[in-house]
Amino acid sequence: MAPRTKKITITVPEETADALKRASEAGEIPSVSEYVAESVNARFAREQWLKGWRERYGTPTPEQAAWANGVIDEFWGADAGQERRAS
Repeated sequence: MAPRTKKITITVPEETADALKRASEAGEIPSVSEYVAESVNARFAREQWLKGWRERYGTPTPEQAAWANGVIDEFWGADAGQERRAS
């Protein structure tokens, strides 16, 4: 059984909206709504995992965060985005 859905309105940068529309029209994503919903759910899941990790192990020290950010930069690139930062 598919989860219930609710229609909402969001505001995104114009270039993001254009990229989503192009990807949907090209068949690269199932639909803008499904892509955004999956992205939001993945972000919620990451945040819940990180919250549990920090409850179990504590907040990383500045040295640990710097090491983790270096690994993140090496894997995803230095412009990976703040949402992937360990600190």
